[in-house]
Amino acid sequence: MATSGGRYLSQKSLFFSLNNTAVVVTESTPPSVAIYSSIRHQNVDLYQSVIEPDTTCDNNTFLLIVVISSPRSFQHREVYRRTVLSPVIDGTLPDVQYTFLLGRTAEAKTMATIERESEAYSDVIIGNFSDSYENLTIKSLFMAQWAAENCGQATYTYKLDDDVFANIPAILTYLKKQRRKNTILGSIFRGAKPIRDRSNKWHVLNYKHKTYPTYASGTSYVLTTSLLQPIFQAGLSIEMIRLEDVFVTGICIQQAGVKVKYIQIPGFIYNAHNVDLSKVDLRNNIIIHGLDSDSIQLLWSRVKLI
Repeated sequence: MATSGGRYLSQKSLFFSLNNTAVVVTESTPPSVAIYSSIRHQNVDLYQSVIEPDTTCDNNTFLLIVVISSPRSFQHREVYRRTVLSPVIDGTLPDVQYTFLLGRTAEAKTMATIERESEAYSDVIIGNFSDSYENLTIKSLFMAQWAAENCGQATYTYKLDDDVFANIPAILTYLKKQRRKNTILGSIFRGAKPIRDRSNKWHVLNYKHKTYPTYASGTSYVLTTSLLQPIFQAGLSIEMIRLEDVFVTGICIQQAGVKVKYIQIPGFIYNAHNVDLSKVDLRNNIIIHGLDSDSIQLLWSRVKLI
């Protein structure tokens, strides 16, 4: 059961893992920390919302934007509202809706601040899981389930991190020229091999195959909304891996048995490090990953001059 208006769940809940081990979870004990990592995503209570946005979609909604953020990233969200999302907020793009997606935090002051933010903007959704890197896969599955249920009318859903600059009007123009069925667009990886070294941030030990299926970088990808429910259902039926983009846009698609077309979005700068942002051609580069708030504001000021 979702709550709104900045109020969040406080009752005890009972969660079961696949081996039938029961765990009592309270508000101070995020449910995701208590259950074995590769199967804890199969607890449906994780996909309940703690705070709901006022985001509404209808048959005229072409694109839903879900910005992946963390509880403490207040500045990033403020900057995003003034820049990347401003054409949506000011009504320039009436066929686009948006929301910020966060997980829970045990920090009471942070949660209280988020509650006030939600009351001010009504654009934040918090899932019933602890917000952490290890829970990114759960976060993305939550996005799939929530968007399918609440904005299933949207043609496309755009998932991006809040350190990504995205020229939404340009992306919208590009998407309206693409096919609108079973499509995933972004920075596409083919034939990538799992990293087994535990010291590497992107290591995966519980995936037995030599290569991953084709997938889209989790930093920024667009997919036809009709894929979200199959992805969510497939995700709950198999063992989770810690790389959310591989799991959601690759393994779950494969498990669901859906034939998907993967499209590399032109003008996608995957890593902005060592890039002179004052010289980037913003007519041809519409997505840039790896930016702080100041850089996003700089790029937005340049886009407005085009």
